Amino acid sequence: MSERIGRYELVAPRPGQENTFLARRRGAGAFERYVVVRVVDMSGEAAGMLRLQADEVLWPLGHLHHQHLRNVIDVEEHADRLLIVTEYVHGSTVRDVLDGGAQLPYDFGLTVVAHVASALHHMHTRTSANGKPLGIIHRELSPSMLWVGYEGAIKLGLPIPVGRTIGPGVDYMSPEQVQGKPIGVTTDVFSLGAVLYELTTGQRPFQEATERMTLMRIKG
Repeated sequence: MSERIGRYELVAPRPGQENTFLARRRGAGAFERYVVVRVVDMSGEAAGMLRLQADEVLWPLGHLHHQHLRNVIDVEEHADRLLIVTEYVHGSTVRDVLDGGAQLPYDFGLTVVAHVASALHHMHTRTSANGKPLGIIHRELSPSMLWVGYEGAIKLGLPIPVGRTIGPGVDYMSPEQVQGKPIGVTTDVFSLGAVLYELTTGQRPFQEATERMTLMRIKG
């Protein structure tokens, strides 16, 4: 496929990610950069709600810039289509690595989690230009959101709930998420702990025979 929207040429759909594409941006000279673009349809009856949601979500994410985050680098709207542009990592998710049956070195798990913890601290402590805390909570932390580049980069993907619901997956939910209570920094810390457990033991800490049983075990 090849479709151009604004400054971006959509190259190929991203497997398992609805309306999300590997894209290319070209500039003067021989400049070329690959990025990931999610296309959100802003037409129809839900357009107003989607624009409010986009304003609420994307404004704080625009304040984030960290070496271990897949940062949002651009947002554009063209003909009722919102383009959310994030960094491209040439590599695999930690989920893909685990599902591939690879035996992960113990040090690898510790390194991944240390870098992700640094990224989360950046998110949790970020403030606006006037010093007001932005209150950003990831709330979707799982191995599927952790990217490992073939050249060694480790990046945490950002949750962008514009036009979709988000959640970390049953095995990585915190007790407050299971109970429907307000979430906070501890939500991300709990989920990161579950990821650390899996990376260093090869087992998910709360996994049971059914999702309901897993939720009950997390709930305690």
